[in-house]
Parts: sequence; C-alpha cells; structure tokens
Amino acid sequence: VLKAQQNEQYSQYINNKLLINPAYAGSKDYLSVDLLYRTQWTKIQGAPNTFTLAMHSPLKNKSHGLGGSISLDAIGPYKNLQVVLDYAYRIKTKKGNFSLGINGGIFSYFTDYSSLDAYKAGNDNAYTNLTETSVLPVLGFGIYHQTKKLSWGLSAPYLLNGAGSFTPDKDVIKLKNYYFGFAEYLQKLSTKFKLKPSVILKLNHDAPANLDVNLHAIYNDLLMFGVGYRTESSFIFSAQYILNDFIKKQTPYQFRIGYAYDFANSQIRSASGGTHEIILGFDFVRQPEKIKSPRFF
Repeated sequence: VLKAQQNEQYSQYINNKLLINPAYAGSKDYLSVDLLYRTQWTKIQGAPNTFTLAMHSPLKNKSHGLGGSISLDAIGPYKNLQVVLDYAYRIKTKKGNFSLGINGGIFSYFTDYSSLDAYKAGNDNAYTNLTETSVLPVLGFGIYHQTKKLSWGLSAPYLLNGAGSFTPDKDVIKLKNYYFGFAEYLQKLSTKFKLKPSVILKLNHDAPANLDVNLHAIYNDLLMFGVGYRTESSFIFSAQYILNDFIKKQTPYQFRIGYAYDFANSQIRSASGGTHEIILGFDFVRQPEKIKSPRFF
C-alpha cells in the first residue's frame, strides 16, 4: 500500500513540478501557489485521495529559490502526511537557467485497523482498536534546466531510502526511492496557438519503468488543454484556464483553475471508475508585464 501511495504522489498533469524535483523552486521568477485535490478510482470504497499544497518563490537574490509542500494521502485505513522544504541554487547561462536543488522533511505514516470490518465468520478481533504509526526522514536531490522553449530535469526524491518501524509491533517499513526525468518543449504555431509536448519517466528497481507522454495546446495564453497516456495504466484528459479576464484585467495577480480526468487502460477499468483531479493556482507577479506572457513550464 505504501508503494501505491508513493506511486500516485505526483499529479497527472500539474504544472508545478516542485512535487518531484526540488530544483524547480523559484523557477517561475515570482511566488506561485498551487492547491491540488485528487480522488482516484471513484467506484472503489477506500480508494486513494490526495490533498496537496505546494508553493515556491525566488528570493531577493534570484540565484536562490525556496519552496515547500504539504501532502495528505488516504487509502483505506492508511493515511500519511508528508512535509517537505525545498531549496534551489540557480545559475544563469547564455541558454537559460540551470538549477541544483535539495529538499528535506518528514513522512508520517498512520494506520487505523479499527476502521476495518473484522472477519465476522471467525470473530477475528485481532485488529480491533489497533493503530500503528511511523515517522521517516525525507531527503531528495534534483537538477533542472530551463530555456524559453525547452525545460528538463532529473531528480531522486527519496535518497535516504529510509526505514522506520510501526508501533506497537515494530514492523519495519521503507520509503522506496524513485528516479524521475522529465522534459517539455514549447512551440509557437501562431499568434494565438502554442503546442507543448512533454514526457515524464519514473524508474524504481522494484517496478517496471513508468512513462507519461502528454500533448497540450495553449490558446491565447489563457486556455491550456490536452491529452496524455501513462504506460500500462491510463489515458489522461486535462484543461487549465487563467481567470484574470473574469476578475480584473492588468492585475498583478494571476488565478488559475485546472481539471484532469484519467481512466484506467486495464482490466480494473470497469470496476474502478475514473480519477478526478482539481487544481487551483495563484501567482503573484510584481511586474505586470510578465502576466502578459504566462509561464507554461
């Protein structure tokens, strides 16, 4: 179950890659905040649900970026809380910005077996009123490079491969490390349209490689919509809209709302239902002219 939770910890299409790469912190050149809610396999009782708050910003000296995230996950009787702080050092080059990032925090894991229905035929009360908790350290590293048209990154969010023990039974659990790689390319087609293909690769020695392939279209720098495919898993449909025109033009604030839906491409499809993801974004831009060219990396 812990592996399943870690596997779904990153969003299917979220534009904030801070969740998988600490070197992304401060890359937007302004304060950016994202609220994310994700509910998976809606037909299955006790299926995974995730709530995430992520934010990052450059410091006054833009060579340094800071960020952080709080993630709450629940699946059946299992719940976890992850709190992580991120730091990135940014180096300006002739071809864009190159960043080195590190993060650290805690992963708290809680299980309440008393919420399960005991096996009535055998009157099995072994799990009645039994809870287990564990807290593990988190340490990650990443690199990120960004130009006007291309961005890519490599990261390892669980370098410690840390082990912790449940109480009271002292069963040992471990956070398995994943290795992420991603790349995005932005191509202008006309004054109104842009295309953004992207890929995300996830590697883990205990599981097959996982690849996301996505293609998004951007209209008038306000609406982004697209499709994606995750190998051996699901198809993804997503859209994001910048709400400024409905609030106040020329405001230094940028509000974003997004939605993604994916459905399984396997035998679980008919029984599981789809997965829904909603994101609310807020950007604070001190220089209003930057709002005219929103960041899509």
